[in-house]
Amino acid sequence: MNVEEVIAKMRRIGRLTMHLSRRLNQPLEKKKSFKPDLTLSQARTIWLLNAHESHTMSELAQASAVSRPAATSNADALKKLGLVERFADPSDRRVVRVRLSEKGKKWCKEHKRHHREAMSLLLAKLSDRERAQLADSLEKTYNILSRIDPGAAK
Repeated sequence: MNVEEVIAKMRRIGRLTMHLSRRLNQPLEKKKSFKPDLTLSQARTIWLLNAHESHTMSELAQASAVSRPAATSNADALKKLGLVERFADPSDRRVVRVRLSEKGKKWCKEHKRHHREAMSLLLAKLSDRERAQLADSLEKTYNILSRIDPGAAK
């Protein structure tokens, strides 16, 4: 298969993944909604902080593949929403670190629960065999793509 065919297939999967991601972020019921609504970049920052105790702005920028000013802007917006807090690094008081607040931890917990429920509803449309095939295909895809760009798999 030539490179152009692979690129076309990757784009199709990318569009489908974005569509499913948007569906997962929609409320399951009309009255339920995630407040506050976050941009994709802000949500990525929240999940990075959820995975690690804290980050400096430079670490956040590098981990989320954005500029340092963009990382700072995200952190500022999340701080205003009460989802993150800033604090001085105990080993070097000149360094400012960011971590999730209790409200931010709660947001992550609720968001994970919501995603699990929404994904369960979507996957219920598949047979056991189809779910097993999907899981196997996703694992193979992940392994191949992580070899192309090992940094993305972190």
